Amino acid sequence: MKERYRTQLVRDLHWALSSPMMMEHPLVVEPRWGQSETARYQGLLKKLDDRRSALARTVRNADVDRLGHYFEVLLRTWVDQVPPARLVASNWQAYSGRHTIGEYDLLFWRDATFWHWELALKFYLGHPARDGQFRWFGINPVDRLDRKWAKMRGQQLRLADHPAGRGALKVLGVEAEPVPRAMIKGYLFEPLDPGMEVSFPADVNPLGLRGWWTHRSDFESFRPRIELEGPLEWTILDKMRWMSPAHLEEGERLFSFDALASVLRRDRATMVAGLVARKEGHREVTRGVIVPDGWPFR
Repeated sequence: MKERYRTQLVRDLHWALSSPMMMEHPLVVEPRWGQSETARYQGLLKKLDDRRSALARTVRNADVDRLGHYFEVLLRTWVDQVPPARLVASNWQAYSGRHTIGEYDLLFWRDATFWHWELALKFYLGHPARDGQFRWFGINPVDRLDRKWAKMRGQQLRLADHPAGRGALKVLGVEAEPVPRAMIKGYLFEPLDPGMEVSFPADVNPLGLRGWWTHRSDFESFRPRIELEGPLEWTILDKMRWMSPAHLEEGERLFSFDALASVLRRDRATMVAGLVARKEGHREVTRGVIVPDGWPFR
């Protein structure tokens, strides 16, 4: 299928809106919301699909250099651009004296409802923890899915229940009770090692995005499991390209599996995408993370 959008910004925006939620829970944004948005507002997406668009200016002015911030800017700009919505505030902090109690990621009105959304873009790799329980760790293993999800439900989404949270809303002139929802997107990467028995937390969306991971020293040995249907062409994804499916830039180099293995770093994690050539261009068919030996404990 021909690429629908010309710019990386709008490909990422479309992905941020329409990709599956990582979690499935009453406090998560309704799963069909994003697909409905992209279908209903195709004209706006095409309008934004220009290097001089309001979206491009906003991202440039925000000086985005972190993937999570980029994700927030994309969603904030969408809410600000869609006619039925009115953005009230983003990254609005709540204070108690000189202490920060929390922050509202996104506050907006839409359809006579005042919404409080917490935004998260996450990439977790499954591995047994030291206690023997199977856990989902970030590439920085300090970050864990179970901890993040508990914090979102028990703290971030309940900010309006705190006196400081209510006070922050009054400063904005809002008396309405906000409806809290989590907008959590990303990938869960399952181990290629068949000796690791994978388990998922209760609230994980079974239809969420999946990939694979392996330690660097095991990468070549897992080739038959990675290239199941024959050789692929490979690209290394820098962090700002971790969202939407890989799209080749003009002149970008592709690697064979052996060439990819020869350039992988041993001291840092690398996300890669395997592609197949089609008449209409290359298409991503698999995605994985290669981590240093010893991860997540060293």
